[in-house]
Amino acid sequence: MTELKPATSIRDVVVLVDQTVNLDTNLKKSVHKQVQQLLGPGDRIRIVSFSANAQGHYTDIAFEGEFDQPLKEE
Repeated sequence: MTELKPATSIRDVVVLVDQTVNLDTNLKKSVHKQVQQLLGPGDRIRIVSFSANAQGHYTDIAFEGEFDQPLKEE
């Protein structure tokens, strides 16, 4: 199975969003751009929102996904 192992380690990227703060459009764009630059093939991403003020619903996984590794030439 070693020949099937990815050449690079797979990273887990977690983006935490505090629902108690109102993010303006510029800040949202900045976070989106930074996450895009950070991610690469094989990485996993999870976007989690949280709030201490949400009655009985303190955290929520808004998105979870994985980027495919490119296929080898052969």
